[in-house]
Amino acid sequence: MATSDHDLTFIVPGDPGQRTGGYAYVRELAAALEAGGWSVRIEGLSGRFPIADDRARKAMEQCLRRLPDGASVVIDGLALGGVPEAVEPHSQRLRLTALIHHPLALETGLPDETRAHLFDSERRALASMASVVTTSQSTARELAAYGVQEASVTVAPPGVAMAQLPEPHKPRDRGTSLELLCVAHLAPRKGQDILAAALAPFAGEHWHLTLAGSTTRKPDFTARLRGMLAQYGLTDQVTLTGELEGENLIPLWNHAHGFILPARYEGYGMVIDEALAAGLPVLSSDGGALAETADRPGVRLHPAGDHTALRDHIHAWLNHPDQLHSQAHAACGSARSLRTWSMTAREFEGALKTSRPEQGSAVFEADWLGLRERADHKARSERLTTRLRDRIATPQTPLAICDLGAGTGSNQRYLTPRLPDPQQWLMVEPDPALAPTIHQPQMGNGSTTHWWQKQVTATNLNEVIPEKVDLITASALLDLMSREWLEALAATAAHRHAPLLMALNYCGNFELQPSDSYDQLLRKTVNEHQHRDKGTGSAAGPDATRILSQALTAHGFEVLTDPSPWELDHRDPHLQQVLMAGWCQAAREQAPGDQSAIDRWQGQRSAQARSGQLRIRVDHLDLLALPPSEARQP
Repeated sequence: MATSDHDLTFIVPGDPGQRTGGYAYVRELAAALEAGGWSVRIEGLSGRFPIADDRARKAMEQCLRRLPDGASVVIDGLALGGVPEAVEPHSQRLRLTALIHHPLALETGLPDETRAHLFDSERRALASMASVVTTSQSTARELAAYGVQEASVTVAPPGVAMAQLPEPHKPRDRGTSLELLCVAHLAPRKGQDILAAALAPFAGEHWHLTLAGSTTRKPDFTARLRGMLAQYGLTDQVTLTGELEGENLIPLWNHAHGFILPARYEGYGMVIDEALAAGLPVLSSDGGALAETADRPGVRLHPAGDHTALRDHIHAWLNHPDQLHSQAHAACGSARSLRTWSMTAREFEGALKTSRPEQGSAVFEADWLGLRERADHKARSERLTTRLRDRIATPQTPLAICDLGAGTGSNQRYLTPRLPDPQQWLMVEPDPALAPTIHQPQMGNGSTTHWWQKQVTATNLNEVIPEKVDLITASALLDLMSREWLEALAATAAHRHAPLLMALNYCGNFELQPSDSYDQLLRKTVNEHQHRDKGTGSAAGPDATRILSQALTAHGFEVLTDPSPWELDHRDPHLQQVLMAGWCQAAREQAPGDQSAIDRWQGQRSAQARSGQLRIRVDHLDLLALPPSEARQP
């Protein structure tokens, strides 16, 4: 039987229609891929997973054996990790991709023997995969312990379906019951017992909690939770709905004042996105990937497992309705930058390709941009962003923003919840592989995003940047551009009388701890390479911020800068290694005679990164330029 390059089979354990985040991810991703021209089939396997029984192993083996040679197959980690012996015989004839939501051995409450078995079994199964997809960068990092080659990992975070942007509820008065919602199947990892302990001091006060999720997946835990609720005197204030279909959840989203996810661990936490899409403020733990994926405006984090910290957050919601309302406003802002499933499908397609684009070109890859996004957002200057927001009055018409070298939209995702509504974004990006293939529709509050595939040069800046623009912005771009380009940008901004916010401009310095005798020479060589032509003439490299500052000052702008350094440690081994690989590639091109010294340095530093011993600081500057304060000319 022949197979098309756009035929794809997903394999999941049990019924594909189950109401959990992992199964929902597969269904939504499959639909988005089909919308993009793929033919997708989802196969559910019988048997017990992930501690596989003979029936499960046989079901996997038979499913794979039926597929033709060369078929593209995605196996969900819950089905894959327990049956390596059924997968290994097909690894050469099929194109196998693992979809890992979180490593099986990290499930809460496992006996040590079971945890060790799952670790060994999943590590063996992953070795048979041509590629691996995770739903979060956190999970990608955790797979390093399983021997997964970093180059084969693609991070494809979930999207969210949102018909229109949410608006915050009216402020709750003290006479109205605080309606709390938690959507997750009842299980130790989901932490509903932690939530019960946090609510215990407020028994009899004016609140109600709905726990929407299966009560039958972990019946022992459900029974224990019911006992806790009775012990704390909360039975009448907590409703257990059982598993609900999507449409039946809508009234709960609409009725709630706030959402709580007390999980001990999550591989992503899709339900956080759904809560933000509903305009709900969120209290979330920082368990697993949530420390990164839930760290957004409108979400308050607490340490995983800490019921007292969660209790304090709930106390604030109960007694300070203004704080709850303010957090709801922030949540609605975050909803504007939520990802779409078409973005997830586009990223997922990259993992299904048999070849990868070459590294090291001036047009950066989407995977590199995705890998660095968390570090970028953490480093950026809040002071300059706040100064910009205060300078911009609440617009009567959409705030016109031009993002140069927009990449995959990271700069927009950072700024959108931090600037006034509504906003009108022009995203200028020369690489068609980075910009979305489907333009985002107009949002409910009048905000829009338009992508323009266009190379921006010194001679066409005046054409590219709209005549009426309220902000010109870019991230990690200036050091690639020439002096001529930077001076043309200053002249165009002066003509438009528009502020500039240029983030994450490399300053020419990086430091590693522990230090190495070759660090200084490598840094010098990399900085020399920075001045090579990246497509607009000899690049300004580390001098870019100084050159642009001088040009803007000459046009009468007030120029402010703030440090925005990357601080990378044991939590960032993958980013550290990719970053250092880029430095070493640049150094080899600049100083080919130093090949052996560069190879030695990279090997030693990569080993330190993998073992969590390495710290890297990369110095950047953020630049905000404000035009003279006199009224803008029409």
